[in-house]
Amino acid sequence: MLITKENIELLKKEIEAVESKTSGEVRIIIRKKKPFFQKMKPIKEIAESEFINLKMQDTKRRNGVLLYICEHERQFQIVADIGVNSIVQVTYWNELAVSVSKYFQHEEYFSGLKYLVNQVGNLLAKYFPNEENNQNELSNDIIIQ
Repeated sequence: MLITKENIELLKKEIEAVESKTSGEVRIIIRKKKPFFQKMKPIKEIAESEFINLKMQDTKRRNGVLLYICEHERQFQIVADIGVNSIVQVTYWNELAVSVSKYFQHEEYFSGLKYLVNQVGNLLAKYFPNEENNQNELSNDIIIQ
């Protein structure tokens, strides 16, 4: 496993903290390896499918972001909904991926994920600030598969 159970709880609290500043939603999936029937699929396609399975496209402002990590393949994908991608340039996601990759290359998975959650949270807070009566639309639980 990339990170400990204790660190998973810390990441969940980190998600709660960043979501308190935004109407956006952040989810994390950490998968040990690609499912057998998806071995040939690119990670981007798998992550986009998981985004839909989690109903992240159903948020009020279309401002959900999924952080999908596939441990065995040493790959990760950031999937943002249309509300976010209509504002944020692809270069931002590419630069963020490069920064996170540096953490992962040094096997600093918890630090990399924490950094990623905070960067995404800052972005969401900038463009989708917290609103009055804002409700948490999606679970903050981190999915481990």
